[in-house]
Amino acid sequence: MADTASLRAAGLPFTLEVIKPSLIPDGSVGSGGGSVSDQTFGDRAEVIFPPGAVSGTTQVAIDVLEKPLQIPNPTGFSGPGSLYVNIALNPEPGFPLAPPGLSVTLPLPNPMIAGALLNLYKVDPSTGQLVPEMNVFGLPATGNVNSDGLSATFIGVAGLSTVVGLIPEALNVHVDIKPGDGANAINLKSRGSLPVAILSTSTFDARTIDISFIRIAGAPVRTKPNGQPMFSYQDINGDGLLDLVVQIDTEQLEITSNDTQANLTARTKNGLSIIGHDSIKLVP
Repeated sequence: MADTASLRAAGLPFTLEVIKPSLIPDGSVGSGGGSVSDQTFGDRAEVIFPPGAVSGTTQVAIDVLEKPLQIPNPTGFSGPGSLYVNIALNPEPGFPLAPPGLSVTLPLPNPMIAGALLNLYKVDPSTGQLVPEMNVFGLPATGNVNSDGLSATFIGVAGLSTVVGLIPEALNVHVDIKPGDGANAINLKSRGSLPVAILSTSTFDARTIDISFIRIAGAPVRTKPNGQPMFSYQDINGDGLLDLVVQIDTEQLEITSNDTQANLTARTKNGLSIIGHDSIKLVP
């Protein structure tokens, strides 16, 4: 059997840490519904029960684990956005719950942009791995960061366990600068508009993008004299799907003479980060 020194020398873990929730009730709800908040985090860690979600008086224990669990991130996620929270009901109702389900608020360890998207995952007790927590429609539950930037709320949740909000990796989308112009020639002194198309696919609808967050090489979408952004929906590539076409102010492009591509950053209306790029050629 290897001793502690041998494990340390090999760079292997040599301690076993068991984290057990207290399961001390923070409150109770009845068939009429109600809400229960964690005694330490307040409404940053809360469960809201609609009428009929439970059939009788049910104790609710909310345990916020202030130290993250050492569980690998599922593919497609950059890491936890919220703290891990164990939520236990006694007696436990029959899961999955019927619509409208529960509203669950989780605390964030670090401030995030309001509206940012998080996916609700739970710890699978049989494998110890993270798996999607489902909503009442049988789909993976998602939520958004609240206006305080320090909590996120998930609605329509069909079950409870040890849960965490994960940050999805940015979605890489197709960008077409100056549609129809393969050279993508840009004159930074033109003082004009640069048309840029963000293309829809069978799995992504460009109409879900929040126009106000679009940046092409650091430049926002150009606005009309009345302040309205200049954009339209068109089928640019003839695939039958509507694409988003925006007009960018050429003078605001943050491009140098050495740049050969312009990068897109944006996010959808539900907070999913978007990235993309297209080649460019600067001309006098």
